[in-house]
Amino acid sequence: MWEVKADQAVRIPAENLALYSVALGCSAADLGLADLPADISATHRMAFLEEMMFFHHFMATSAVFHVIHDLNSRRNYCERMIPAIAPGSGLPSNEQLGLPPLVHFSTKDRDDAIKSCFFSFANIHACMVQELYLARNPSESELKIMSLNNVRQMTRWDSPSTNAVQYFTAALIARLAISLKIDPPERASDFMKLTFHAAAASQAAFKVYIEALGAKVSTESDDARPQKTSASKENWLSRLFK
Repeated sequence: MWEVKADQAVRIPAENLALYSVALGCSAADLGLADLPADISATHRMAFLEEMMFFHHFMATSAVFHVIHDLNSRRNYCERMIPAIAPGSGLPSNEQLGLPPLVHFSTKDRDDAIKSCFFSFANIHACMVQELYLARNPSESELKIMSLNNVRQMTRWDSPSTNAVQYFTAALIARLAISLKIDPPERASDFMKLTFHAAAASQAAFKVYIEALGAKVSTESDDARPQKTSASKENWLSRLFK
């Protein structure tokens, strides 16, 4: 069971959280290509970048919902996030943020993905994905993937007590399977890799954004386990928000 403990004020400005979510989405896509089929096309590589960018943006937004409980404060915070995201807006390089340098994607790829995700005509693309992630209202094609037995058994996303990690895992599996055209019956091995990739991505991202906002994610097993020192828990994701 995941629990978010917020005992202090939000420590990261909305504009920074928005930009970091884009940077982390790009890094996640760059590193995650290793989990995809070796023969993935250039078009599907860009689709993967866009999906990871969307996933991280909406996971960051979901984290805000978990930490800022006052409705007006939360709305004001989220409304400041989108204007901060713009192609060529001076997003720091990965090296400046303490992230591994991008190997497979360029700055132009990143800017093209930002335009496609957040500045398409009438912003239809972003609105559709927002419906999936934040409104928890999957499209028919997304629901078909999320309702597969192995996806439901692994994530239990449709149980009454589901949490953000479980739901976002199932939603990301659906988005990736559809955008990369990985049909589960025909490409079972590739689909299985996607499910593990999505599960790892969801757990890591949720903790990063919750902690960036100054809160903490704990599980029932945390209390029974010796606490690690802050130094042993540090990695390139946690260092980003110091």
